[in-house]
Amino acid sequence: MNASFLLLPVMCLILVGLAPSRWARQRQAMLSRWIPRLAGGLFAASLAAGPLLTLDARPLLQIAAKGGTVDLVYWNGVAWLMLSLVSFVGWVVARYSVRYLDGEATQGAFFCRLAFTLGSVALSVIAGNLLIMAVALLGMSLGLHQLLLHYRQRPGAIEGARMKFIVSRAGDVAFAAALVLTYREFGTLNLAELFEAMGARDALAVSGGATSAIGWLIVIGAAIKSAQFPFYFWLPETLETPTPVSALMHAGIVNAGGYVIIRLSPLVAAAPTALAALAAVGAVTALIGGVAMLAQTSVKRSLAYSTIAQMGFMMLQCGVGAFAAAMLHILAHSLYKAYAFLANGDVLAVAAAQEAAGSGDGAQASPTARFAFAALIVGGSYFAVMAACGISPVTKPGGYLLGGLLCLGLTRRAWQMLASGSRQMAAVVTATTIGLCLVYATSYLAVAYAIAGDVPLVASSSHVLVVAALTGLAFIVALVWELRLEAAGSNAAPASLYVHASNGFYVEAIARRLLGSLST
Repeated sequence: MNASFLLLPVMCLILVGLAPSRWARQRQAMLSRWIPRLAGGLFAASLAAGPLLTLDARPLLQIAAKGGTVDLVYWNGVAWLMLSLVSFVGWVVARYSVRYLDGEATQGAFFCRLAFTLGSVALSVIAGNLLIMAVALLGMSLGLHQLLLHYRQRPGAIEGARMKFIVSRAGDVAFAAALVLTYREFGTLNLAELFEAMGARDALAVSGGATSAIGWLIVIGAAIKSAQFPFYFWLPETLETPTPVSALMHAGIVNAGGYVIIRLSPLVAAAPTALAALAAVGAVTALIGGVAMLAQTSVKRSLAYSTIAQMGFMMLQCGVGAFAAAMLHILAHSLYKAYAFLANGDVLAVAAAQEAAGSGDGAQASPTARFAFAALIVGGSYFAVMAACGISPVTKPGGYLLGGLLCLGLTRRAWQMLASGSRQMAAVVTATTIGLCLVYATSYLAVAYAIAGDVPLVASSSHVLVVAALTGLAFIVALVWELRLEAAGSNAAPASLYVHASNGFYVEAIARRLLGSLST
């Protein structure tokens, strides 16, 4: 069976997205009905593709070209997981947009741009040729640019879209250079042929020369696309856009760099120094984003810095060769961030419910004792579940690293729930923590199984693992600081650190000044 049933809805979305704005305005009622259905059809087709096509890595839908063939689709477990995720998020965003933009005169144009962006993302996910992937990534970026400019009357929307446009072009230049070097070195851009050639080469021949330069260029382009330091400044500036666009961008499009690293991991693995640099940059990005997130007073800006921190952590995982953990991180973060943006209007109601749940008649323990008890419950549950599932920190350090991030969130949750001092609540916290750790462990094993054989085994150097461990320690310190502020009040925060963090450590201000001087 070929993959035409996947490519058909993808191309339909792209073709609809190319329709002129005047045509879209005249048919916006039809577009608001059919674009969500088309996105839903792509989601259904992507789910069915798993059992129908199986997850064996192979090219599909080849077309004849001068001197050979061009693979339109390269199918494997990585493509299946990402296509299912992208189509699901796109379907949810499209359905949400029907109500969100109801009555707006530009609704039809919005759905055309949304369709083009979704189709481009889906094509980049399944593309079997580097040139097709690069063109699809460019189309995705241009489609997102138009979505960011949906409210063109807002100066903030124009400024944010301009920043995003400039940064994305820098990433495109790196990818274009990688394509040129790849074709000169291998004589093909088909992924199947490239991966076969990399697997057949001697380890010493792969680790240097042109292959190393290709890996470096891919890493640089992916880091720029995924808002790594210092190129993250545009992300908090793109909030003057419809909420569905923010959800799509933070839940899907900003993950493009991480997906490219995983998809092209056989090529990237030829540049171990590039992976080490990616791990270091990811660690810095995660720390800056995590601290800045705690100091934001706007819900959307807090979510934006949360995305920056998560992208940094994901790139850190790619840098240490933990591609299965990075893939699971993309899936989990995308689903969470889509929900967070689409439900951000309920933040006050959720906060009130959490406050009510945290109050009770039991004896109130001190914040320090509560934290120690919460950490004991979460740590004990996590280590027990991971041992039971056969996940070792020696053989699967990436899985443990991502699980450690989950434990930080579970510790904060347990700290809040234990505020009532109730024994029944302690039992609930323990049971649910074990359950969530079990969900994580089984999800990690399932993702690792799905992409087994699609990603190479990369032995991380000791200094890279030290960077990962120090980053985890820094996240623990940040959590303790956050809980201390919550317990003691904002006066406990160092004023200078709070000011610097609330301003994003001034990276945005510097970038705005530099871009302003360039434009004039």
